[in-house]
Amino acid sequence: MTVSETYDFLNSIRRTEAEMVKLRLKHDALQSCLLPQAIRYDGDHVQSSPEDRMSETAAEVVELEKQIRILNHKKLQQIAHISNEIAKLENDTEQMVLLGYYVGRLPGARVAEIVHYSIPGVYKVKARAVRNLARVSNG
Repeated sequence: MTVSETYDFLNSIRRTEAEMVKLRLKHDALQSCLLPQAIRYDGDHVQSSPEDRMSETAAEVVELEKQIRILNHKKLQQIAHISNEIAKLENDTEQMVLLGYYVGRLPGARVAEIVHYSIPGVYKVKARAVRNLARVSNG
């Protein structure tokens, strides 16, 4: 893998999580539409054929829940795969930095506390670790 491909690989968890967030937002908005609403008397009193929007909305909510479960399973697989690739690195500090940043989704300051490095030092280790991971993944 190239360094760019390695960054894409490591960020795949974040992309999956972003997709899950978007689906959850849509899910929550649709689910709120299923709540009972008050009767309104200010509308037209014209009879029309009833539309069952509630069942359509409920079906869409169920479909979104299914998609979220599928993405959650995909995220679990990505975490396992990325963790296995990171474990190929020889340097424990590099492993901890990559796991903290990409798998644990920790900010750089928290990763620095864990590995007892300065924040700029952590970013240097991270860059070196990504280069090493790209090299190890090729061979």
